[in-house]
Amino acid sequence: MRLFQILIFCFIIFSTQIYSQNKKDANGRKQGFWKVYKDGKAFYEGNFKDNLPIGEFKRFYKNGKIKAIINHIRDEDLSFVKYFDKKGKFIAEGHYRKKQKYGLWKYYDSSNGKLISEDNFENGKLNGESKIFYDNGFIYEKTIYRNGMKNGVSKQFFLEKNKQGEIKIGYVYKNDKLNGNMQLFFKNGQLEIKGKYKENRRVENWIFYKENGEIKQEIKYDEMGTPENKHEIEERENNILKKYEDEYQMQKYKLQDLDKKLRKGVKDMRNF
Repeated sequence: MRLFQILIFCFIIFSTQIYSQNKKDANGRKQGFWKVYKDGKAFYEGNFKDNLPIGEFKRFYKNGKIKAIINHIRDEDLSFVKYFDKKGKFIAEGHYRKKQKYGLWKYYDSSNGKLISEDNFENGKLNGESKIFYDNGFIYEKTIYRNGMKNGVSKQFFLEKNKQGEIKIGYVYKNDKLNGNMQLFFKNGQLEIKGKYKENRRVENWIFYKENGEIKQEIKYDEMGTPENKHEIEERENNILKKYEDEYQMQKYKLQDLDKKLRKGVKDMRNF
């Protein structure tokens, strides 16, 4: 008898929950708590008022793991989001304003929880200083963005603890392209290479130094980025430049891959 009463009680509670959720008012607007399923799996859950999300929302992967936790601040049209990968590991956090990235965003390595990078956004576009971090937490690179494009000085720093904060290489960007002076340093602080870019091409005089400060070689590039004294260029010098240009590209693509993984989650969140 007691078991039967318990089953009846559970049925009533369950029926009440089902009835009280996923409701619309006379005007067809979502009101109260909603839990939505897709292909038999939980898709999202949260509260609505007058068809607008309020408070905490959760979105789910098909495996049941939480994809995102979104806290809506209705009066400010602002939301704070935490993203997770399919294994439930925390990977990113930041704000949206009017469904566009806003303010400081942080991205994390899902394998160890360490901070990978920080970006600043305005109206959904990168604006201000962005940072990339080594695994030990030291800054790998600082870059300035304006209206979604690199504009200003970009600096990379040495990894070694006793060199923390000391510049390894510096570039200047204008409208997302290398335009301006470039300097590469030895670990002792002495210049290794000094040159100039124009529209991503090496131009004018590039000087290569020894660690004692003596000039080792000078290369002059024309406006098209072709060295005028090509026959005098040592392979080592050319490889040094290529190494750092390739290293920068590899780091950029790593972050782009992470960003692509997040884009689908962002798109899903906008489909409430």
